[in-house]
Amino acid sequence: MNNKLVFSILSLGVLLCAKTYAGGVYVGNGGDAVFCRSSENNSFKGYYALDYLMTLTNANEVASVKSWEASRDRIRALLAKGAPSLLESFDSFLGDLDNQVDWTKKRIWLSAPHGLVDIQDEQIRRKLPENCGWKNLGSIEQEMVQVVVRNKQPHIVRYEYDEEVFNKLKAAPVQISFLLVHEWLWDHSEDPQIIRWTNQFLHSQHAETLSASDFNTSLVNIGITAKPSAFLSVCERSPGVAKSIVDLFRKSCEFVTPEELNTKVDHIFTNDSRLTIYDLAGMTRLNQFSLADSAIYYLPVNLFETNPYLEYVEFVNLPNLNSIPEAIFANNPKIVKLTIQNVGWSPESLDFLKGKPLSYLTLQGLKQQTLPKDFLAPLGAGIFQIDLSGGSFKSVEPGFFAAIKNKHCKVFLTRSQFTPEVVKQMRDEAESLNIKVHFN
Repeated sequence: MNNKLVFSILSLGVLLCAKTYAGGVYVGNGGDAVFCRSSENNSFKGYYALDYLMTLTNANEVASVKSWEASRDRIRALLAKGAPSLLESFDSFLGDLDNQVDWTKKRIWLSAPHGLVDIQDEQIRRKLPENCGWKNLGSIEQEMVQVVVRNKQPHIVRYEYDEEVFNKLKAAPVQISFLLVHEWLWDHSEDPQIIRWTNQFLHSQHAETLSASDFNTSLVNIGITAKPSAFLSVCERSPGVAKSIVDLFRKSCEFVTPEELNTKVDHIFTNDSRLTIYDLAGMTRLNQFSLADSAIYYLPVNLFETNPYLEYVEFVNLPNLNSIPEAIFANNPKIVKLTIQNVGWSPESLDFLKGKPLSYLTLQGLKQQTLPKDFLAPLGAGIFQIDLSGGSFKSVEPGFFAAIKNKHCKVFLTRSQFTPEVVKQMRDEAESLNIKVHFN
């Protein structure tokens, strides 16, 4: 993708300030740019993102960046430290920024070569600098430039943008970053003032000085959260998740209500190649989740955040999934059965399962050469069956079976992985502890 296209797209959606509903389509009505004429009274000259000018203060300077990429990485680092849930969302948003032709994705950007009609929805509460707010250098009337119109439909968000203004905005990395981050924040708030001040905060030098706790508190106090800004309809969720719900209720996705999701959805079976933090939101009674036969390479850490009754989880045949977040089950105290089979990820430890009432654990395909003696130590006394077959490890450290707290536990291994001497060593140790080892 060339730089011109990247910068055009990055500039496009982020000036949205309001949201209405019309004809079954949510419309985030309008994005605006501001043109500043040269003046002896200040340094403003050229096009600016409206958010930038509307949140200028004397006390909180905007961080200087040399490129959009530098600003993007800076904000990612801030979110990784203080708001990991928002980082998941930000990365998901960035994933469709290069899409101008594919209607199967969640977002699409469409250029308007002849410009857009001003829909006058700026909700401005502050005065602009006296030399700013003109449509262009030759204008005789003070007005905003309509840069974007946003339409949120059941399955996709469509953006139409003024290509000429985008190309002028691309010369200023800070302005592009303000635009892009604004558009992403629309996923988390419907209030243009909350979006603007969160945008300013994320671009501020002050944000870099805060602890993780204070950074998160600041976002909450401004009014932003990692939750969806409103009920996310089934139609807007990832295709496999939506299909699983539709199959359960036997009715079209737009007719499934929040109450039905909350009280009646007890299982989700999907093969989605991408999942977001919102896909399972509102499914309080979800008991079983299966993700199988997918090219997915990333799981949001907050995927199961709103599913406190989740008990059975299955990840099967996911060759591109090279990591599973350690905190993915942080809000799931009832996990009793976990299957991780033929995935790209091979855990170095099972600390992410500490404190879970796990009874059945399947970890097939472990890639370590030797499993450490404390590998199974995080598992509780309720563990009844452990399946470690099909891996590539060749041995276990002495004391490996002693870490199992339930001495009636059954352990399954693949005989062909080990030499006869190693098989005998493992069998002798297990039998001395009354643990049953089965070699397939």
